[in-house]
Amino acid sequence: MPPSGHISVARPLRINPRWGIDRAVITVKVGTGGAGVDAARVAEALGADVVEVPEEDFQGMLLSGDIDAYVAWYDRVPQGLDPGLTLAAVLPRDLPGLASTVPIHDVPDGSEIAVPSEILELIFKEELPGVTATMEPSGEPSCSVRPRAVLDGHPLDEDVFIGSPGTGSVAVFTRKNDDSVNAVRSLNHMPSRTAAEAERAVMNLMGVPPWAPLGVRADVEGDAIRIRAVSYCYGADGRRCDEWVPIDYVMDEVLGIAEFLANKRDSVI
Repeated sequence: MPPSGHISVARPLRINPRWGIDRAVITVKVGTGGAGVDAARVAEALGADVVEVPEEDFQGMLLSGDIDAYVAWYDRVPQGLDPGLTLAAVLPRDLPGLASTVPIHDVPDGSEIAVPSEILELIFKEELPGVTATMEPSGEPSCSVRPRAVLDGHPLDEDVFIGSPGTGSVAVFTRKNDDSVNAVRSLNHMPSRTAAEAERAVMNLMGVPPWAPLGVRADVEGDAIRIRAVSYCYGADGRRCDEWVPIDYVMDEVLGIAEFLANKRDSVI
């Protein structure tokens, strides 16, 4: 999960002549650093301005017409999207995975590492027991770990250090059956969307919230999706899997992964 923060560009609202409406604003609530350019791309596509709204209010403001699109890190979006809204696009996830500000193995024992999620606290506890990984450092941490979409630093081992479902993916939401949908859909990057939705599918089938101690990383490779995951949701010992599903998978093909991670079966198959 990226660090909390807003990107806000205060400009007078413009009327978009294609829509014939008196309000054309786009909202962005992202972590500092990585998604500002992406937000600008969406704003340009809509002929809109960037404004700031509280994360918890975005659905109501979309439905009321106060905003016409909402750009967010996908791993920060809660479950239960209003039926009047739709995920219109996922922007290209050019830098998947996680990175650190300094090489992880150069961090001395006894140091603190700032991480964005509980799942990474638990992974570090197993992999690097000499350091303390925490979301709330007591002082200045020796290094920080962030999604590569935010921090293009020192990449971490993608098979070991796995972020929350949707990490590094930028999602754009609009109202259904609205003129904004078509404009935003032109920005959709299907491989990135397919991967992000597969990660969320595992989470949803497990029945856990986005902040649960669950890491899922999906990558589209040809006509298949590779899903790497680690879960501490149901027991002290982490469960890991590395599986492949067809790119046109049905939920039953992901259910085995979810049930294994939830300790409901002894193997994926």
